[in-house]
Amino acid sequence: MIVNPTARSFQYKIAGFCKIRLAPLVSPAELKRLTAYMLALVNDQALPPMKGKAVDWTEIAAACRLAAKPSTKLMRVGQHGFDAIIRWVNTNTAAPGTRTSSGSSSSRISKARAASGSRSAKKNSKLGAKPKPIDELPVALFDDYTEPVSFQAALELHIRRFGETYYHLHRAVVRPDDTFDVKTLLSWRPGG
Repeated sequence: MIVNPTARSFQYKIAGFCKIRLAPLVSPAELKRLTAYMLALVNDQALPPMKGKAVDWTEIAAACRLAAKPSTKLMRVGQHGFDAIIRWVNTNTAAPGTRTSSGSSSSRISKARAASGSRSAKKNSKLGAKPKPIDELPVALFDDYTEPVSFQAALELHIRRFGETYYHLHRAVVRPDDTFDVKTLLSWRPGG
């Protein structure tokens, strides 16, 4: 059972990635196992096994029972999917006390967690400034303005007026179960 609602929409993206990008590179049975492996990582919010900055394809091949040593192209293309999973897990790691899945996790996920070891704790601690807190009723920086005619100009004006960014506005208005992507908001800006 998926408790994190964003996991479901991200799993659709990963399944699509596998169907489009990985299907030409492996047999249908291997594709099914590799897709299930990647979806289980998302469901359990687990990191794939790593070898340096790349995923450990030896361990992934064993867990997914790939018939032969993965090709260079499979490893290169597959790395993009695993990188997306790593970013997603690091962004969506559940807060303490929340459940992300029910029941026991599969053995392949346990292997992935064990293989990533202490690196996963390092990767989950983000560098840089903490995000600006969400204010339910923000105070405008200025009140003297002329309302623009176009939607795009009005959006830009009010983002500036409240000292926001597109990313912060997205975080403030989107609920966890929404699938409204920040790229949509960015496409609404002038010239976007």
